[in-house]
Amino acid sequence: SLPIWWAFFRVGAHDVSGMSREAAWRIHTAFGTLTLIFGLAHGIAALVNVEDIFGNIWWVLGLVGLVLMWLGVFASAVQA
Repeated sequence: SLPIWWAFFRVGAHDVSGMSREAAWRIHTAFGTLTLIFGLAHGIAALVNVEDIFGNIWWVLGLVGLVLMWLGVFASAVQA
């Protein structure tokens, strides 16, 4: 709930740096995209190099989280 609460503030981190809210969202989107790409590369490397990836619940949850993040990106891309 904290990110939603933060989103409704009129004052944000973009005001501290003196940029517009739109520019801050562009930077946020760029960093998020890079994070998803690195996460995808990491997940592919784990699937290729680890024999029993589904034997550890934390690895399975990481994979599920990555898939959910990509579904969120896909939904927002289709919406736009």
